[in-house]
Amino acid sequence: MKLTVILLFTTVAFAFGQKMKLDVSNPMPRVNDELEVILSVESNQREIIAGRIMLKEIFLDTGLMTIGPFKASVNNQTYETDKLQLRVGAELPTSIVDGFWVRTFSFNSKLYIVLEQRISDKISKEKISGNEVIISTNSAELLFAELNEELLEDNGVAILTARSSTGTKIIKLNDSRGTFTYKNTVYIYELNPEYGSPFKITKEYFRDFPRNAEIADVWIKK
Repeated sequence: MKLTVILLFTTVAFAFGQKMKLDVSNPMPRVNDELEVILSVESNQREIIAGRIMLKEIFLDTGLMTIGPFKASVNNQTYETDKLQLRVGAELPTSIVDGFWVRTFSFNSKLYIVLEQRISDKISKEKISGNEVIISTNSAELLFAELNEELLEDNGVAILTARSSTGTKIIKLNDSRGTFTYKNTVYIYELNPEYGSPFKITKEYFRDFPRNAEIADVWIKK
């Protein structure tokens, strides 16, 4: 297994007895996903961001995987984090060229909605002279779906944070184009007193929902 770790620490004043905690950018990654691990320190009931670790090429199969514990030495003091157990999901299907996927789940007492979207890069060629051709893609024009936070709030769901990552991937699909832009957005939410009974997330709860896309049954539950 290949593991690439990049550890970056900000300047933080540590005191004896402080403990590092772990959090992750996406608590339900997929096979071959990258994962950002966030290390934080509790001080006077506040959380101070201390460092970040990028883990690459570690999710090689589905199932449960334990992250941590990690050790870090700061100002001649060694700190050890707790550990997290993540459930790794299967890769997105290669049979779908342009697709949209939604998941909801809970992790460490937090509620999550995860959006994933894949859009194929359209390649265009423009001949400007006898043997000169400009080749370009439509990456700058791509429109990704987002949650309609106002509509969710009307139904008692408040979005607390949203974190997105976007990049170009070369995926072996049943399609000659082969290059796709992929966006992953992780929302953390809470239920307000206005929340009533469980409800299904339908297309109306999104802005810029992709044409011809379908989503599986996804419900907001306690």
